[in-house]
Order: sequence, then C-alpha cells, then structure tokens
Amino acid sequence: MYRFNGLFRDPRKHKPAWTGEIRLDTSHFLPLLGYSTKMNEDITLTRRNVTHAVNRKISYIESAYSHNCEKVIGQIYEKAWLRGYKRRQFFVSSKVPMIGYEGHLASKFMKLSRRNLGVQEMDACFVEGPVGLQGKDLNDVCPVNEKGECILDEGSDFIRVWRTMEDQFLLNHTNFIGLCNFNIDQINTICQWARFPPHMVQMDINVYNMRKEERRILREWRIKIIATHIFGSPTFIPTKDRPVLRKHPTVMKLASDHGVVANVILVKFLTQQNIVCMLPGCSRDEQDQIYANITKFQLSYEEMVMLNKLDTEGAARLMDFPDYKGDICFT
Repeated sequence: MYRFNGLFRDPRKHKPAWTGEIRLDTSHFLPLLGYSTKMNEDITLTRRNVTHAVNRKISYIESAYSHNCEKVIGQIYEKAWLRGYKRRQFFVSSKVPMIGYEGHLASKFMKLSRRNLGVQEMDACFVEGPVGLQGKDLNDVCPVNEKGECILDEGSDFIRVWRTMEDQFLLNHTNFIGLCNFNIDQINTICQWARFPPHMVQMDINVYNMRKEERRILREWRIKIIATHIFGSPTFIPTKDRPVLRKHPTVMKLASDHGVVANVILVKFLTQQNIVCMLPGCSRDEQDQIYANITKFQLSYEEMVMLNKLDTEGAARLMDFPDYKGDICFT
C-alpha cells in the first residue's frame, strides 16, 4: 500500500492538475504546463515547491546546472519512483551552463546533470544562452567582475557547443536538444550549421511580449516553443501606463470576471494558444491557484483580443546584444 509521508501522495489516487500537451514525435509529448526552478533560490524552498508540483502531477520539471539544485531534484525523483511513479511519467529537462562552452565542458556538464538528476538520459537539454561566461571553476556558474557585471567570454564558439549537443543526442543521452534565450537570428545561425536543428526553443513570452513574428518563423521551421518569464520580464521597468502584468487593469478585470487571480489569466492566455508555459519558481499557494482554476474556464474571443492589444511589439523583452549580429548574444 502507498502511504503519504508528507512528500508524495499515492499516484493512483491523486488527480493530475493539468492534462494538456503537444506532440513532439511519435512517442513523446510535451506538457503544456511545467515548473521551472530559479537561480539562487533557497534550496529548502526549491525542494518544497518542486515536491508540491510533483504532488499535483506536474510532470515537466525543469532545472539547470547553474541553479545549483539538480541533486535535490534528483532526490525528489527518487522518492517519487519509490512510491509508484514511473520514469516515463516525467519530462526531465536541464541546461548546459554558460561557463560550459569550451572544449569538452558541454558534454561534461551534461553528464554531471544526468548524474545529479539520477537519470540515464534526459528528455531535453538546452544551451542556456548564446554567449559564454568565464568561470573560474565548475561551481562559478555566474562569474562577475568587481563592478558586479557578468564576465562574458566573447570568444565563445556556440556552433561547437551545438556540435556537442548533437553528439549527445546521437548517443541517446538526451531525447531532444534546444536553445534558451537565443533570438531568431542566432537560432537561424545554428540551423544553418546544424546536423540536427533545435527541437525546441525557450523564449521570454508573455502578454506584453508575444513575439508573434518569431513564433511564426519557428512554427515554419517546426521548432517547438516554450514560454519563460510568463508573468513578465525581470528587466521590465513598469510605468503608470504599463504596470507589472498582474496589476494591469485589463488583466485584473478579466481575473475578477472569472473569479481567479491575475496569474491564472496570464497562464490561460498562453496555454489556450497551445504555448507551453514554465511556472517560474512559484510558491505552493501560487501553484494551487493556477492548478485549481486553469481548466475551469475558457477566455472568449473578445477577451483574447483585449489581451492581444497589450503586446508591446518587443518593448518589454529581455535585453538583447545586437552587436554580436546573430553569432553570440543574449535575449
């Protein structure tokens, strides 16, 4: 008999919070709702929030080597499998850190991530960003200078990094490979050189920053899109006319009309368009608000139009480095 010990419930009895998904290939599906860990988050809080997501049957759990929490995620997976969950019930994802763009380091970091997560193969692995960082060692995942600025490795060869990703894909160490924080020009550069183009791309996508043209191009290239920063870019500076998303009058009115909190509207707007959403380090209460209400209503055509009008056409996106002209930059 399965017993709840404060970490996991009986998987045969606990109803899933979300059942939407998109097809990746003949045997793999990507859930429309996932949970993502955060860099520099307290490890106890990470354990609590990820465990809560797993208890709610959120199967897409994304971490990253640079988040310094993969071992904790691996322990959560291990406890879940001991209590009746199966490996195939989870979509396990990680990222090669930006200090891993030299020589053999990319494959080394992927091996470390698999070991930390306790899996023989990952479902997906991403290149974390389009420019490398000059770390002192394997633990210096976010190196900064005396001014607090990231120490960029402007000689990064991310084509070589992508070759390593392709090799790992061929070795069945990951089922899918992708890019994170690349703009459309950089993705195009990768596609021109690639033996295997990216299967998926993570971009900051939210009501203020829908990236319609980039999404159209990626659909033509048959690359799946995953939305990050769904509640707003961390670099966004609010104004009186353009407040943070959850406090925008349109979002607040729709939330009131449907009897939900604002974040539910922001998630529903994306998932209703079949855009995969990553919940960014949400607390248990924030998760429950979304899980309990996301399937209870549909936004009408008129409501979707209202939210579409909030798109800033790129003015609310993450920082871009156009000087690198598609070879190395960060979005």
